Amino acid sequence: MKHQAWQHPKLTRLSGHLEIPRYAAAGLVEGLVSFACHFAEDGGVGKYENSELAKWLGWQGAPDDLVDSLVKSGWLDSVEGDQRLVIHDWSDHMPDFIRKRLARASQKKDAKSQSDRRRQPSSAVVRTTADNGCLPNQSKPNETPPFPPRPQKDEEGGLELESWVSVEDRLGRCGVTLASNAVITAKGNGVDPLAVSALIDHFEGHPGAWKAGALYSQVCKAIPGSSPEQHWPAPAKAYSSQQNSERLYDEMESRRARVSEFHAERQADQVKMEELESRYGEQFDNLTDEECLAMIGDNSTLQRRFSKEGRNLPTIRRHLLEAIASGDPPTPLANSVEVDHDCARKGA
Repeated sequence: MKHQAWQHPKLTRLSGHLEIPRYAAAGLVEGLVSFACHFAEDGGVGKYENSELAKWLGWQGAPDDLVDSLVKSGWLDSVEGDQRLVIHDWSDHMPDFIRKRLARASQKKDAKSQSDRRRQPSSAVVRTTADNGCLPNQSKPNETPPFPPRPQKDEEGGLELESWVSVEDRLGRCGVTLASNAVITAKGNGVDPLAVSALIDHFEGHPGAWKAGALYSQVCKAIPGSSPEQHWPAPAKAYSSQQNSERLYDEMESRRARVSEFHAERQADQVKMEELESRYGEQFDNLTDEECLAMIGDNSTLQRRFSKEGRNLPTIRRHLLEAIASGDPPTPLANSVEVDHDCARKGA
């Protein structure tokens, strides 16, 4: 989350709607951004249920209240369709590594679309004599259905020439000056055009990693059944450095998300403990040691710690406050449990 968000009125509104401290609201917003980076890179977090968002953010209250507050305070926008909810102005505020990742995916999709269009035969425009201002042909048309066009084949009767023409064109646009030689070599090795296209896809999917000569070499050395991801030379140092930087940034963002989630959980836990103290603290202080032990039950670990450190140990105090809140009535413990009451009172 950008540092300007701390001073934004939307954070104050969110804090007011949910009745939580400002820093807890900031943790929720940070967690929401982290959730989008991991599971909804387009910002459309609404494809997940409100309960899933609330659970991931560590929200202990009603999930619908959380989502409604995020919408009313301006952090989420309600939209029609499957997305349902999107982060407000996500395109302006998404992290740079997400922006780069989406740009690379868009470039790859556009390149694939252009390749598919090139492979489709162009439809010829049929012109008639009427288009030239002449009388139409009065002869009866031939009703015999035409034969489908015969695909052109290479000299060996193999794959269609059009496929190799498309591959050669793609190689040229990638900067391979001897594209025709590469195609001839690949055909001689028994490689089909789809395998060469896969090599080109791999090359285009790593912009800046290799020069055109590496692609030319991979095409010439390709053999049937080989993987397009194997036997490439080491990528350029600048590309490796960029990939390392993006990986480190991703790790840093992931670490920040975990820290933010941890702080959000601690804050939620603290809020819950304060509520327990305010509602049941006096009732807890009036319990006898026998009643405390009865509420601890068969938990031998808590029994030992109660005997040594008393009722005000945070773990024991929380356990007993939660037991009171759940309506578990304190009953005197049977004689099967022995406890040093003097030691317990000293701990208290």
